[in-house]
Amino acid sequence: MNQCPSNETLESLLSGRLNEPALSAVAEHIDGCAACQAELERLAEPGELSELRPRGPARSGGLNEGAPGL
Repeated sequence: MNQCPSNETLESLLSGRLNEPALSAVAEHIDGCAACQAELERLAEPGELSELRPRGPARSGGLNEGAPGL
């Protein structure tokens, strides 16, 4: 995806209405686009973006899972 996604597409991402392959293309674009990241921040409800961020395998079951001593 060379062009920034529309606000409608960003809202679909936030609401979970994007399916593959659109989801992957939009997510990849956003990872490298400060303008889209700022627009997502503007459109999102508090805490909504943290739900979209991918979690690594050590964090899949909870924030501290797999962390020694926690």
